[in-house]
Amino acid sequence: MISKNTFKKKQDSRLQTNKLSVSTIAQQIIEDVVHLYGREIDRNAYQSKDASVVGWWAKIGNLSKGKLVVVATRSQKLSEEFRQRAVQHVGLKLDQSVVMYSANDTLLRFARRMIDGMSGIAHESGIYDGQLNGEEFKKLSYALDRLSKIQLFMNQGRTIQLNDLYESAKKHQREAGEIGLILVDSVQQFLDSRFRLVDQQQCLIGLKNLAEELMVPILALYRLDTTVESHPSTLTYDELREVDRLAALTDGFMMMSGVPENIVIEPAKIVGEKCLCRTRSARLPNGVRIGQIR
Repeated sequence: MISKNTFKKKQDSRLQTNKLSVSTIAQQIIEDVVHLYGREIDRNAYQSKDASVVGWWAKIGNLSKGKLVVVATRSQKLSEEFRQRAVQHVGLKLDQSVVMYSANDTLLRFARRMIDGMSGIAHESGIYDGQLNGEEFKKLSYALDRLSKIQLFMNQGRTIQLNDLYESAKKHQREAGEIGLILVDSVQQFLDSRFRLVDQQQCLIGLKNLAEELMVPILALYRLDTTVESHPSTLTYDELREVDRLAALTDGFMMMSGVPENIVIEPAKIVGEKCLCRTRSARLPNGVRIGQIR
């Protein structure tokens, strides 16, 4: 029997190619699960569940080709759930490819969280130790089948350089065709060519330029102060000026709160004040292009 540690080592060794997608990982996991359990997965299990995971998408607002929308949150758990839902919606419902850039995640970890979420089975429950019963195996079959149909590509590095993102996104579109969504986690994680943090305003200008050049929607996460627990869905006064300045460079700046089972997405507000993150047309400084950021 394949042990959990052996399975992990075996999967990690396959992550050397830059062209690896989450569907490739799903197919590899399917092969191992079939070998481990001695039975084929049931690709017809729980088909009706697809519709329940995509109804929240309309809350994001003006996210279409050439648009940049930023979603701010204080919660890492909400950020993880949001990325999974976005990938499921674009990859399954819209049947389009997703390119994700993150300095906080790996494709294998993200794939395992997708399996956990779609199957309702925590990976600690013995998925890779042959411990699942018949009903649990059906749920795992559903998750693996769905995951194998998602074309999600992700950077394999531990850092994100803005110019590298720009070039790799263009290369991906040339080689793999139309991109349904570019997903960025997060705006504050970008580095320049000297590995210094890029100013957030420059970052949004670059992402907006990229969205317009490739005519691809870009969804970027923005991390707010996680220590302000009393304001999960509002901005503090310290955050007000920065967010209002950045919102002018996007096609939408939203606030995400709630819990993973019930995500709330709405324009960010401050207590007693008007809505601050109103949607506006992006106004980019004349002549500023992504290639000028060094």
